[in-house]
Amino acid sequence: MTKYVKNPEGTVHSVADDFELPDKTWSDASKSDASEQLLGKAPDPAVAAVELKEGPSSVPDSNIPNIPADDAEVPAETTPEVSE
Repeated sequence: MTKYVKNPEGTVHSVADDFELPDKTWSDASKSDASEQLLGKAPDPAVAAVELKEGPSSVPDSNIPNIPADDAEVPAETTPEVSE
């Protein structure tokens, strides 16, 4: 189940059920307080603006870490040699 909270600026976020409010400026919210974008019922205007400007493939997927495949060759760390 998803829990909704409101930050001091009034923006509603979906969080894990065990999320604890950081301080008294945050408050609990309900699903009816959530934006259509948060609920996935409308496009996110920030993403739409980037897509219009640069195309859909240019939107970075910053939440996905760059993890090499199991069979990928990972370069070993090297220490630069110091010449005296």
